[in-house]
Amino acid sequence: MNLLERSLERLLAPLEAASLPLDVSGTAAERPTWLLASGWRVFARPRTPSNSGEEIETFALASGRRLSAFWDVDAGRLSLPFDLQEAHENLVSERWRSDMKTKQLTAAQLDLFYRVKRFIPRNWQLLGRRALIRWQGRPNFPRWPYEDSGAHLLWFYARCLLLTRQEDEVRFRWFCRTVCKPRSCSHTMSKVRMAFGSLSS
Repeated sequence: MNLLERSLERLLAPLEAASLPLDVSGTAAERPTWLLASGWRVFARPRTPSNSGEEIETFALASGRRLSAFWDVDAGRLSLPFDLQEAHENLVSERWRSDMKTKQLTAAQLDLFYRVKRFIPRNWQLLGRRALIRWQGRPNFPRWPYEDSGAHLLWFYARCLLLTRQEDEVRFRWFCRTVCKPRSCSHTMSKVRMAFGSLSS
């Protein structure tokens, strides 16, 4: 079995079955790209979701096009502009690096460095590392000094569970706190953030 299969469920381990009622009628793009929400991002293949129901999150593509996630309470269905599992797998396996245009040393240059590293004084190594960082530049992702898109993705997944179960609470095996269902969708994210605040500490 692929170790990343159902990785979000494996990570949070809901005490009850975690399958989400998803509307997957939209066709996914061939290549993954960045989808930017407010303060976080995912790297996945975008799809055009059904626009029925309440909008729960909006994502922007590099082209400026905007895709939203919807919860249709009458149909009991979520419609998302990307696959949650794919987004998590792309994050933890660093597949997003394929989209990064950063300067890199060649394999031959790295091999040469490690061959002679033990002969280079430590302070010279530090100077060289700082020069390399200046040459490479600072990437857009991950943010320095801390990138919390992974925690946001977990919050969003927990939010989807809250919406689809329509129960009073959702319990997770690996966290001592219970995520309680708020009175309306608009307050869901703040409740999830409070319950999972330890993820970003």
